[in-house]
Amino acid sequence: YKLVIPRVLNRGIERILYPDIKVFDEMIKSGLMYKGRGRSFERFELHDSVKSAIKANNKRTMRLHFSSHHDDPKISTIHTQMIEYYQTHRLEKNINKDLEICYHSMLLRKDFERDFDKDREEFVELVFGSLYLNNNYKNNICKKFDGLISEQISSLIEVFYKDRDRLLNMISPQLYSRLKLETERGMEDVLRDIRFLISLTKERAFKNDSSLYHLIGEIYYEKDEYDNAITALQKAIKLNPKRDKAYSSMGVAYDKLKEYDNAITAYQKAIDINPKLDVAYYNMGMTYYNLNEYDKAITAYQKAIQINPKIYEAYNNMGMTYYNLNEYDNAITAYQKAIDINPKLDVAYYSMGMTYYNLNEYDKAITAYQKYLKINPKDDKAYNNMGLAYDDLNEYDNAITAYQKAIEINPKRYEAYNNMGLAYDDLNEYDN
Repeated sequence: YKLVIPRVLNRGIERILYPDIKVFDEMIKSGLMYKGRGRSFERFELHDSVKSAIKANNKRTMRLHFSSHHDDPKISTIHTQMIEYYQTHRLEKNINKDLEICYHSMLLRKDFERDFDKDREEFVELVFGSLYLNNNYKNNICKKFDGLISEQISSLIEVFYKDRDRLLNMISPQLYSRLKLETERGMEDVLRDIRFLISLTKERAFKNDSSLYHLIGEIYYEKDEYDNAITALQKAIKLNPKRDKAYSSMGVAYDKLKEYDNAITAYQKAIDINPKLDVAYYNMGMTYYNLNEYDKAITAYQKAIQINPKIYEAYNNMGMTYYNLNEYDNAITAYQKAIDINPKLDVAYYSMGMTYYNLNEYDKAITAYQKYLKINPKDDKAYNNMGLAYDDLNEYDNAITAYQKAIEINPKRYEAYNNMGLAYDDLNEYDN
């Protein structure tokens, strides 16, 4: 059972676990263990089936006495020895000592299963295997782990399980397991390592994995390499013609290339496969907006909202579309809906300020700009616009203050100088 305890096995750890005998070579001969290759040649690995069998046996034999076999004093002692080992052997190759110390420290927390109704090993693997966090953040969690109160740990559990479910919604379980394993071994930012992901396409296990090509397409898109993104997404679709989100992502890449007809076709393919795919309607709305087909854009946004009433971006973009149609009241309603869902959506406040200004409702325009500037206080253009609204209310001193703030942030904002001069003129302060 001791072999389930360490994440990494090497000769030094063998001496801790079995001080009087050598067991690894015998286990290799019997097919229970194998030795690493290449950079990992100094490491040993248990076959997954063996590891699972040992874990299952531990749970079966110890659950009458402990909520987890990790609460057994003997196993707690081994975790402590592991921590001491990594602290005193920090120069060994191919081992991330900080992560190993972190791992064993987290497993020492008493009564984890009883307090949180989760398997501690599964939770720790989720922390280590999180594809969104860097190693420094993980180490920070470990350092604070003993001092975290139950509510904080419950919050972490919720976050990490949501992260896992979100990824499994996009990539295959086998790809997730492989990326998680590389992350657990200390690889940083594996989700965006394009070279590593491309190398996986040459491996037998992943060469026909459509989710891998989908992920590669998303990364190319983030790098603004839209042609490469489309090629990768087309490969994903060829391997799995029902991959609706790949069609939607391909549409966005076509949109960036201004190939709007191809974009619309791709979105429609996604919708044909999955009529409940809100993001496809949302993306279609953006493309119709870029084509100045505002009525079609509004229809697409409305369908996205009908499927997902919490998609605040669709409300905001619909507001922009109504604004371009000079339907200002509808625009205000849409912006307010977006803000109701996401009160920190700064762009909605800014757009609302512009819209109220066009409606000659200057007080409301000022209020909207003030709310925007609380979130985004360094926007000189917003201060200039707010100054114009004060000007139209004949509040020239407030207008001048706003123009001065715009100039303070951006001395090259020439409109603010001009507008401030006009405000001084209205105050008959001609020298200014």
